[in-house]
Amino acid sequence: MTAQEVLEIIERGEFECYGIRRDRDGIEAGFEFPNSHQWYQDDPANWGEDLPYNEELGFWDGGELPGVCTLRVRDWPTVEQIEKTLRDVIGYNRDGATYLVGGDWAEGGNDIDESIIHNGVCVCKISD
Repeated sequence: MTAQEVLEIIERGEFECYGIRRDRDGIEAGFEFPNSHQWYQDDPANWGEDLPYNEELGFWDGGELPGVCTLRVRDWPTVEQIEKTLRDVIGYNRDGATYLVGGDWAEGGNDIDESIIHNGVCVCKISD
């Protein structure tokens, strides 16, 4: 799917907000994403917090967030901005697929351009 096709879906306006997410392959349109977790790579004890360490992932778990993490699609997106977001999101999961996520409300996250979409739904698969 091209950035232009993604933009056309967004412009139809089924949802109030959109984000782009890398996740495991095989997610279908309509899938409701579970809430993400706040993961820390630096030991939170350094700033006075005692959080559980996940040995498998190698991160500290700061708990469940109120939605699913995505890279934000701006309020008035352009093809160029969507293309940049599609490039940037690869760094979050090289082995998965890329999806357009929609929802009715979002808030910013800790990462640059991160958007946490509440009750996020898979709108479509963009690419492998």
